[in-house]
Amino acid sequence: MTLGQKLSGTLQEIAAAKIREEEARETAQSAKIRKERAKLDALVERIIEHVRSKIEDGMVPGLRVDAYTHQTWLRQARDGKASHQDIWDRLATWFASEALEIVLREEHDGMGMKSWITVAAAPRQEG
Repeated sequence: MTLGQKLSGTLQEIAAAKIREEEARETAQSAKIRKERAKLDALVERIIEHVRSKIEDGMVPGLRVDAYTHQTWLRQARDGKASHQDIWDRLATWFASEALEIVLREEHDGMGMKSWITVAAAPRQEG
């Protein structure tokens, strides 16, 4: 085997290793995205179920969201600037189909220690 052939083999191995690394990164990124979407889907389902059950029971809905990442997502999604905006759009569509509006109330404990968002509903105003 000549040095040129050996070098060629080494370069092919390096190229193959780079491809494997890139594939591993893409797989990890896809798994991360699926996990994020699953958590947001679960949040949206929790909101829908809470609103539905409270209104059906004759109560005013208000679901407290403590998780900072979910609070951030709700704010961004409300403004149309969130990743996975389609999940928010599904929530907004459900609210609209029930003649409701989504209400996000920023709340805190009054001492600056804890804050949360309460997801509530209001009747949709026609006109």
